[in-house]
Amino acid sequence: QELEEMLQNHFGTSFFMKSYPKSNLRNDFEKSKEIWLIGRDLGKITDEEWYFFEKYVQKDVKIKVLVVNPEDSAAIGYLKKASSKQEHDILIQTEIKTTIAKWQGLIKNHETRVELRVIDQPIAFGAYAVDLNSDIGDGKIYLDLYVYRAKFDGRVKLVLSPSDTIWYDV
Repeated sequence: QELEEMLQNHFGTSFFMKSYPKSNLRNDFEKSKEIWLIGRDLGKITDEEWYFFEKYVQKDVKIKVLVVNPEDSAAIGYLKKASSKQEHDILIQTEIKTTIAKWQGLIKNHETRVELRVIDQPIAFGAYAVDLNSDIGDGKIYLDLYVYRAKFDGRVKLVLSPSDTIWYDV
């Protein structure tokens, strides 16, 4: 509690959020040139923002999507164990396949602007990133940490941005 108050006083906003301010996330999407979406199945963001994603690719925005491979039994098995809802393997696979099918439909018309990849590893976070490669350093990463067997509202949500134009000092 004390740490959160200190951070809120310093940054002017709450550092630990129950959900992202929707207007900020959408505004960041709308002004971006590149959006990255990473997560287990991305079902919620895909459904909620689909209309806007269709508009963005028409405006020449590049969208990169990464989800768990629904055919990888080890990754699906871990996701099943990590979920507080004790979901069945088939439900998890169906959610991921539904998202993949939706994005593949968009790729047909915009193959140079939409990229879809699957990973054979469980993903322990969800992320929405905008303009990470921007020359002016205004990119942001909206990060949602999946805590093992945590309820949906128990996840840790953070918004990260560079303090200058450099993300990493290598």
